[in-house]
Amino acid sequence: MATPAPEALARRAAEELRAATGPGIDPEIREDYLRLLRAAPSALLREGAARDHEGGKLHLTVSAVILDDSLARTVLVFHRKAGVWVQPGGHIEAADASLEAVARREALEETGLADLERIGDGPALLIPHGPADTFGSCGSHWDAVFALRAPGAQPALHPEAGSDAVWAPLTDLPPGTAEDIAPLLADVQAALGI
Repeated sequence: MATPAPEALARRAAEELRAATGPGIDPEIREDYLRLLRAAPSALLREGAARDHEGGKLHLTVSAVILDDSLARTVLVFHRKAGVWVQPGGHIEAADASLEAVARREALEETGLADLERIGDGPALLIPHGPADTFGSCGSHWDAVFALRAPGAQPALHPEAGSDAVWAPLTDLPPGTAEDIAPLLADVQAALGI
């Protein structure tokens, strides 16, 4: 399969962002994302040339809030560099076909879960993070957060070697969970009406 050009991937990402109209999507933030993609399609990639207002690198990332069938538990992965539990996610790769494909790839790599059902019409949330929130490795990350439902009550997790992943009740996250995860999960629940 041929690798899509950044412009083609940016067009597909823009379609997904325009489809994201749920209650968790701030129209002004969505328009910021769309303006960025029009001005700098390479912002989709870690090595892209886009810059934030402070001159640091800026690129989009994608994450997945994975819920079980009951919508009462989520999967968290241990981010070794930051030393905290977070939702699965990461950088967009040139071979990715869409933002949703990134969420699914990251979910598979970090949890072993496949056959996930998207909840909603596109990303559930759009969250711009400044440089201080990106674990110090790159500049600003503008995250597109997809809500995905796993088949069954609590499917077994089989992350790639060296990764840790756990199912956690939304109301009882494990010690060491990143500070922004509980509010993120609350925002996703509100956006989905659960």
